[in-house]
Amino acid sequence: MSIEEKSEPNLQRGMKYSFLLSISLVFSKVVRGLLVPKILDPISYGLFSSIGLITRYIQFSDFGALASFIKEIPSKHFSSSGQERKNLIDETLSFLILATVFTSLYLGLVAIFFEGDNEYFFKTSALILIPTFALKKFKDFIQALVYGTGQYKNNALIAASNQWSGLICVVGGILIWGPLGGVMGLFLNEVLQLILVLRLVKESVRIKFSARVIQPIKKYSNLFFVQISETAVATFDQLLLIGFFGIRSFGFYSVAITFAWIFEAISEIINNAFYPQIMIAANKNISKGLNILQLGITCYFILVLAAIPPVIFLVSLLIKYYLTSYSVVLSIFIVVLVLGISRGLMALLKKGYIAADKERSFILLTSFSLVGVFLLVAIMIIFQLSLEGFITSLVIINVLQLLMFYSFLFSRKNDLFTTNLLIYISSSIGLIFFQIYQDWVITLTTLNVALIAVSYYSCLGVVIYLFRNVWSALVPSSFRTATE
Repeated sequence: MSIEEKSEPNLQRGMKYSFLLSISLVFSKVVRGLLVPKILDPISYGLFSSIGLITRYIQFSDFGALASFIKEIPSKHFSSSGQERKNLIDETLSFLILATVFTSLYLGLVAIFFEGDNEYFFKTSALILIPTFALKKFKDFIQALVYGTGQYKNNALIAASNQWSGLICVVGGILIWGPLGGVMGLFLNEVLQLILVLRLVKESVRIKFSARVIQPIKKYSNLFFVQISETAVATFDQLLLIGFFGIRSFGFYSVAITFAWIFEAISEIINNAFYPQIMIAANKNISKGLNILQLGITCYFILVLAAIPPVIFLVSLLIKYYLTSYSVVLSIFIVVLVLGISRGLMALLKKGYIAADKERSFILLTSFSLVGVFLLVAIMIIFQLSLEGFITSLVIINVLQLLMFYSFLFSRKNDLFTTNLLIYISSSIGLIFFQIYQDWVITLTTLNVALIAVSYYSCLGVVIYLFRNVWSALVPSSFRTATE
């Protein structure tokens, strides 16, 4: 199907494909989380996971061009002239190519001059990442075009294909060549994805290398600082953990984060389905756009609450009987789930700040929240925290940061303001206490565990019933009424 075809984005269709995609993503992530740590020891797994941390930062070499494109393309595609749309596509792609060239030069310098622990691994990985990053940036651009124009089916196909082919390539590479083989698998996956997107999406583009291409860099800057500041807040825990506890502990932490990712996947369901509609509504009335986002956040929390018990039960069994080399994770993974929930919420809040044109507020809040980094470092130095103490302190600071972001974006005038706030606070406190008293809970009899599960889901059913109006957002006619 040509991307030129224009059909208004439909929330019900988006939810359907996002739900199917999320199931695919969760299963692929779970399989990867089961296979890769089993094959690699904690140190090797920590090395391989560190590459993901590196790639999170080098993606910002586009100075926010891709994020700006995602924000603008829905209105250009559905409301503006065809020429405005084409100019946006051509200029963004041209800028991304220039940014990729400079990123490749930087990675080349790293491969030549890097010195330190695990030097061979990081030098070789930098060389492999040069073509990997270039291919990924082009694929991400095409997927952003597909997603921003409401082509939910193609977006789901590209994303699901990326996850499963990536799983096969990475696991195969690790079996052959250890953690470096996993990095090589990332490259092979991007080659396969390039072939897919070129066959799937037909869009004529014209590369323009002129001064006009770099002129929008000022426009990109707000979203660039939004992204990089958000990533700094989201990853400072990993940077500190590597610095204070080493690669081995980072391997343990990475396993816990892998299982907590399920909540980020749930957030992605909501994001993919609601975001185009949030942007369209916000262009007419920011308050209505934020109300739609609040509906999405409540849907997110309901799905999160439903997922928490089975996640805790299954992950406990997996670590105890399958990933036996990672038994340390049992003492941290439940509280790490709060980080997964918070990151999923942050992804939704970031979209809200963008839709409300509050990028600068987001940047300022993120800069201020980095005070939490210095606070955590001070606590570690003063109290000589263990790994468990570090992560618990990190989670508490992270919850306080999220409350700040939430309170500055929404007000009591917004729908479901208090409801969502209470759900987030109570679930976070509950998981922290559950981590502390997990030994008591896990040793309960089967009957008691069953009674707790029945009581929990009964209460959740009552919550869903009381806020059943939330689900009316999934009905197209109700949704249109809300945005008119």
